[in-house]
Amino acid sequence: MLSHPTSTSSTPAVKIDRPAGSGYAAAGIIASVLGAASALLLCVALVAAALGHEPLPWSHGRHGLTVALIGVWLVAALGGVFCGVIALLLHYPGRTWPVLVAALGGVSLLVVPASSLAALGIWAHPHPSDSAMIAELQQHRPQFDQAMAGLRTAGHVDRKPLRAAGVKVQDVGSSGSAVLLTVNSWGIVPSGWEKGYAYSRKPLGPLTTGNTQSYGEPMPDDFVFRHVSGPWYIYYESW
Repeated sequence: MLSHPTSTSSTPAVKIDRPAGSGYAAAGIIASVLGAASALLLCVALVAAALGHEPLPWSHGRHGLTVALIGVWLVAALGGVFCGVIALLLHYPGRTWPVLVAALGGVSLLVVPASSLAALGIWAHPHPSDSAMIAELQQHRPQFDQAMAGLRTAGHVDRKPLRAAGVKVQDVGSSGSAVLLTVNSWGIVPSGWEKGYAYSRKPLGPLTTGNTQSYGEPMPDDFVFRHVSGPWYIYYESW
């Protein structure tokens, strides 16, 4: 019985040669975009806080989120610069992408400190004076009391009477027995201050008979109150 020889043919494996530094270029793109996005969020938060706008979710009372965002920005931006430079040193074909990656990471590193300086420049003004706040409270006392009446009727502070009277309130919070109406604040990293009105049927302390805070005067890290009349106080908090 004749047997026919079988021929076995094997297809040679195709080797795909990737350009040198392609891995660094790809990682650099991801890192630089992430760093730029984090830098943008930080810049918006800094400038908004300096202008006294409504605090952003991660920039007021949530210092852990702020620190995490700063860490992501720093690591990602540095990673973008590093990967872009390495891709250039490995002679990645075409210098455009490595240069753009390194440049985007570098700009991301610079823009946050620049925004911090700008925010400090905007912020460097006197705090609202106690006398001006006391005058505002006395002038619009019925509206302030009406706002607090919302706690009994609706379970929350009614800001409508205050807005109608032109009283600026950034935020509403609480500390112990006190309801806090924040008028002005600044801070994004674990450092900052806020000042406003406090409402409490129970005595608050520590009390001061002078200004709760004047720009440039050191204050301890905590609350200080100044009694105005009845359940109303001015408060200053630093952290």
